[in-house]
Amino acid sequence: MSDRGLWFKGDECVVATARQTRFTTLDGIRGVAALSVVQYHSSDLFGIELSSSYLAVDLFFMLSGIVLSHSYEQRMRAGLSLKSFILARAIRLYPLYVAGTLAGVAFFLANHYLGHGTGSLVGLAPALALGLLFLPTPAGWVLANTDVFPLLYPAWSLFFELLVNLLYAVMLPVLSLRVLILVIGFGAVLVVQSAFQFDGLNSGFNWSNFSGGFGRVIFSYFTGVLLVRFLPKWRGNGLCAATCVVALVLIFAAPMSGKYRVIFDLIVVLVVFPVLSFVSAASEGGAGLRQAFVFIGSLSYAVYTLHAPVLWWLRGIVPRALGGVQLSQLSPLSGLCSIIFLSLLAFMMDRCFDSPIRRRLTVWLHPQFRRLERSGSIGRASEPM
Repeated sequence: MSDRGLWFKGDECVVATARQTRFTTLDGIRGVAALSVVQYHSSDLFGIELSSSYLAVDLFFMLSGIVLSHSYEQRMRAGLSLKSFILARAIRLYPLYVAGTLAGVAFFLANHYLGHGTGSLVGLAPALALGLLFLPTPAGWVLANTDVFPLLYPAWSLFFELLVNLLYAVMLPVLSLRVLILVIGFGAVLVVQSAFQFDGLNSGFNWSNFSGGFGRVIFSYFTGVLLVRFLPKWRGNGLCAATCVVALVLIFAAPMSGKYRVIFDLIVVLVVFPVLSFVSAASEGGAGLRQAFVFIGSLSYAVYTLHAPVLWWLRGIVPRALGGVQLSQLSPLSGLCSIIFLSLLAFMMDRCFDSPIRRRLTVWLHPQFRRLERSGSIGRASEPM
């Protein structure tokens, strides 16, 4: 299990346009993907591994391109400033990111002072300072860890998300269809190169494979931007929506290795995910399915951002409470209980911490955002992360 994190964005898939559009199936696949990431990083607690779940990061980048382009592109062309757009994205991502980072710091400190950690914590303070600025930590600063964000390893994808948001906003005035296709083609070349360099697309999270993240985010995000420009007027039914979710789970569960891993990853990211995202964006289930999708989608960012420190703490606390019994010895019950606990925590953090703080930041940092919040584009927007 080497891919350290993925990403998506919280709340319902609602985009603020003249006519409100809710991409409920995108909510559903984002929520399922979030839970798949948790399972991937705790497969020993379940007794099984969804070995291709790291590809969820590419899907999340693609969903981000769809949703943010649909929500913001017309208003940015009409005069919404670059500063306002980036500030809106930072407000969306930052509160839960900080909460997860601080929980990670607390774990490192507790583990060290209880005598279970190895190495020096000298670099912890500067690593925290960089982390609070949403900047990567140099390798080895925290207990010889070489993850790009050792205090909250899933944050590597959030870092790439902010980078591509900035790139998109800067390029938007010249982002014609021809330019967009050229950018996607460039990203595809980078994806192919990194897949062969790193024996698959499990890259971007560690300094040893950090360069692989650039191709993944450029191709997937701008493919999402392209897809939203061609969304059809027809709407798929509940069968289409459910099929997309089932197909996603089957993709994540696919066991691949060796040369087949590289080919599989490339086919999924370059071909299957664009088709899946397009059909999902154009499909909508019945009332019950829509409500379920919206609910799991609303928890997805909190689940994703908090799952790493939660798993660290559970692995540290539970064995002490059970007399040395490891969580992996209790699989799959320990995995199920971990998912339930994390989901409840995510629900509470989203409702009682993240949403209220973002509303206050929106009003405090920029008066213009009051109008954006009322329109639904901040806080309740369909944003993968």
